[in-house]
Amino acid sequence: MKNINKDYKNYLNKIFIHIKEVFPFKNKKKFLKFEKQFKIVAKDIVKIKNDNDFFIYLKSFLAGLRHSHLRVSGYPWQSFHHRNHEVVLIKNKFFLKNKNNTIGEILSVDGIKPKIILNQAIKSITGSTGQYLISQGLKFILLSRENKPAIVELKIGNKRVVRKLLRQPIENKSERKNIEAKIISNVGYLKIKFWIYDDINRNYLENKINYFYKNKISSLVIDVRGNNGGSSQLADVLASHFFNKKVLFGTNERRISKNNFKLKKFYYHV
Repeated sequence: MKNINKDYKNYLNKIFIHIKEVFPFKNKKKFLKFEKQFKIVAKDIVKIKNDNDFFIYLKSFLAGLRHSHLRVSGYPWQSFHHRNHEVVLIKNKFFLKNKNNTIGEILSVDGIKPKIILNQAIKSITGSTGQYLISQGLKFILLSRENKPAIVELKIGNKRVVRKLLRQPIENKSERKNIEAKIISNVGYLKIKFWIYDDINRNYLENKINYFYKNKISSLVIDVRGNNGGSSQLADVLASHFFNKKVLFGTNERRISKNNFKLKKFYYHV
């Protein structure tokens, strides 16, 4: 066990060094604050017993930086979710929805209050805004690592009812349904639920844009309602179709070197 903990400590130290060298801290004071937090968190490494625990530990550690593009990729376990329902938060109350219909207020899922599940999930989500953390955390309320139905206690009107929602395995790959495209009365409709950049989504988007061109649509509606962000690269691909000359698309800031906390601004064009 001592050797295992020693390995985890070495891995954690390497991750810390990499963050120290490349993460865009606003100034040295911000880094020193992070370093202090790291030393406190690192003491808990002796509690890690296996790779799954270490994975969860890393997610929580990186989430502390509150940066939406910093995360641990992949999961060491299979997750299960109910696909036909979602959870929404309205005035600090959790509601179960099926498509456009609100079924009722969620009182508990598998015996646990939804607020407790949400707060626990947020601890391991990397994001810079409270809205993003909540939107991603809501997905965990019906999530489970066990292949069993979700037992949901609801308040519908003045009655309390219990519903059993079957869960299905989550595929850890991009799906084309992330982008929806169609033509309605010669008007193109493009809905992007999340900006996921990979070959599948890029090719699908390009094919649909070409589909709009060939059918000579009169106008295009781009629907990003409910979109929670993602990769700017896919947005770049989409934006490039609307300009016939070079225009500024976005900016970001990067460290000028591993040993210097000063940031340099970079400009991106389409």
